[in-house]
Amino acid sequence: MIAESMEKISGGKLLRVRIDFDKKINNVQIIGDFFAHPEDCIGLIEEKFIDLPLDFENESQIKLLNEFILENNYQIIGFSIENLIELIKRALEKWDGE
Repeated sequence: MIAESMEKISGGKLLRVRIDFDKKINNVQIIGDFFAHPEDCIGLIEEKFIDLPLDFENESQIKLLNEFILENNYQIIGFSIENLIELIKRALEKWDGE
């Protein structure tokens, strides 16, 4: 199943997520008007969602992703991990309600 959600983040950046899932998350695509350095770090962040349960705990996932970004000295400009987690949860909830 596929779920999508998008939002214009404070500051004018567009963030969109597309999630492929069944009983767990199979794939996440993060798309939008943002900057990341190095460019491949977005793909590595997307991989961190693979195999997560659909009801993953927001706070622990935010902490893990923020630590991953800091440890690897990644830079993301245009959205926060909190924005990303909220958008993923919203997409899953929206799909569940359809």
